[in-house]
Amino acid sequence: MIKINNPSVRQKRFSSLVLRCVSSFITENPICLLGFFVFCSRVVASSDLKKVDIFLWSEFFTSEIIAPVLDKKLEVDKTIILHIKKKISSDLHLKHIPEITIYLDCERVFWG
Repeated sequence: MIKINNPSVRQKRFSSLVLRCVSSFITENPICLLGFFVFCSRVVASSDLKKVDIFLWSEFFTSEIIAPVLDKKLEVDKTIILHIKKKISSDLHLKHIPEITIYLDCERVFWG
């Protein structure tokens, strides 16, 4: 398990954004998903044979997210589930994983 923590933001409350990525995800760019900005504070990536969970927070990633393929968007309360088909970033050292679940805990999300 990989953890990148920022103690200064641990106590902040964020709205929850859940992204489910089907098949592989992203190419060489760092975690990118279509048309919104997120402010995140940490990353936690855990992997097994079938699924990878990634938690993104503002200090780690604050920029526009670009989704190459957006199959489906489902919004439940503060939860948004996106189905995306792409390759897993080589930077994450994750290959041949059929499904990725990404949890983005955000202060603000701007849809383009």
